[in-house]
Amino acid sequence: MTFIRCRTFLGCLPLASGVWLLSLVGLMLGASAAVGSWMEINLMASHPLPLQDEIAQFVQAIIFSLLGLFSILGFAEGICKNRSLAFVYCKLIAIHYAATIVAFAFTLYSTFRHVDSLTVASCIQGDLDEFAVQFCNKGWSFVKGLPIIWYIVVLLVQMPISLQ
Repeated sequence: MTFIRCRTFLGCLPLASGVWLLSLVGLMLGASAAVGSWMEINLMASHPLPLQDEIAQFVQAIIFSLLGLFSILGFAEGICKNRSLAFVYCKLIAIHYAATIVAFAFTLYSTFRHVDSLTVASCIQGDLDEFAVQFCNKGWSFVKGLPIIWYIVVLLVQMPISLQ
């Protein structure tokens, strides 16, 4: 069995500081995206979506919530400076990275697939609130674009960890 000695993170930061910094960024991204995703799920109670879109919303909320939880572990590692926790955090983020790619692809498909106007009208239900209208319509909007941007940022932040 090969023993790899790792004292630096990304080649320039000490291991504990690098993991702490990246987990702090992951915690902020994961927590903010999870709150937004769970708010959208709460909105689904009054604005029903097709089943595939509901599944995509739940997957998105779970992925971002897991990022927040895993980042808490990395944050604790950065404070405790425990290398075994750094190894566990690295492996969890690598697994999460693969799951995020799959969830991102599913979200893109769900966001841009064609839906008939009757389904959109039943979702809106005569509501004039702009947030609800953007939530029910397909394609680019602030409500639909923000999670996609969050996915891209999360994937870019997680890439250095998951490739180690």
